[in-house]
Amino acid sequence: MDIANRFTALLTTPFVPALGCCVDLIESLKSVEAQTMEHGEIETMIFAEGMELMRLMLQGHMDHRHNLEVRQQQFTGADGKIRTHCRTECQRQLESVFGTVVITRIGYEGPGLKCVYPLDAALNLPKDRYSHGGAASK
Repeated sequence: MDIANRFTALLTTPFVPALGCCVDLIESLKSVEAQTMEHGEIETMIFAEGMELMRLMLQGHMDHRHNLEVRQQQFTGADGKIRTHCRTECQRQLESVFGTVVITRIGYEGPGLKCVYPLDAALNLPKDRYSHGGAASK
């Protein structure tokens, strides 16, 4: 599949904001203003916009993972207890090495039971808001 078809296929995915950021960066690099910049200024621009691109890529991946979640009638937590109440569109923030992303996921709870989020476990998310890489860089 050629690049145009591959690009078009992505236009219905959660990665559209990342694609837009990538296009914006390329347009900035082609701009008249960029043609007058020194290499250090170009590097600074690419670094800043590149970090945002990577954050948007991570956000797109998290949104894609959520889109793949299948709601279940009941869910058995790691504690072996069955949860029969489903909460959709639960969100939490994650501070990654690229910046903040929002993770949307399905939660399952029951009377007297703590809500559990299967996607959190699948992603091995930390209890606090700092990703393993983000915590290491602090």
